[in-house]
Amino acid sequence: ICHVHTMTPGEVVTISQKFGDLLQIKIENLAGDVYRVEAIISNTGFLSTYVLKEALKFKTLKELTVTMEGAEVIEGKAKQGIGHLEGFSGIGGYNSGLGASTMQTAPCQKKLTWIIKAQPGTKLTFACEGGRMGRTTAEATI
Repeated sequence: ICHVHTMTPGEVVTISQKFGDLLQIKIENLAGDVYRVEAIISNTGFLSTYVLKEALKFKTLKELTVTMEGAEVIEGKAKQGIGHLEGFSGIGGYNSGLGASTMQTAPCQKKLTWIIKAQPGTKLTFACEGGRMGRTTAEATI
């Protein structure tokens, strides 16, 4: 829970709802024109992608989906549902007597893996959307 005093609450909500980053995209050549592609999706915002737990109870929010386009997918799905991601509000803090520490109550990141067939120089496009986060995209070239 966050407590903020401001004359512009709309701006605070807008800033705190900045969700979703494709943090890392890793491409590894397995053999010839076959590659393993890994993408780490992260919620770098304060709030979770579902904003309030009550929204999950009503099941009206779409889960986050990640798509990868630009190559033939051999293993994995070109479009995958990944559920929701917790934000920094889901990281609890406590003092164990040995100093402050933190614990994470739900994942802020998820890793996806695909095996693809593509030629060197192929451009891959990744997109993550859903929930209350909007859409974020990234590109990588083999």
